[in-house]
Amino acid sequence: MVPILQEHGLDLLDTHKDGFIGMHRACWGGEQRHTDTVEAFLKAGVPHDYPDKSGKTPVQMARNPKTKKLLEEWAAKAAKGEL
Repeated sequence: MVPILQEHGLDLLDTHKDGFIGMHRACWGGEQRHTDTVEAFLKAGVPHDYPDKSGKTPVQMARNPKTKKLLEEWAAKAAKGEL
């Protein structure tokens, strides 16, 4: 999904009127495909800590433990300058 959005020139940070971007929505899902989508957004350059309109970050939104772990590991690498 993410590569298709990019191929069509869509902004991955496009915010819907409800204050969420695509990665936020992927964080709500509980299946592996949602974790994979979050990872694709991260690899495409979406910031791991991009907040919604209330200031909540993706790791705070993650319902799937695998997604939460992915975001926490990504944040740790970013803090060390490894990304």
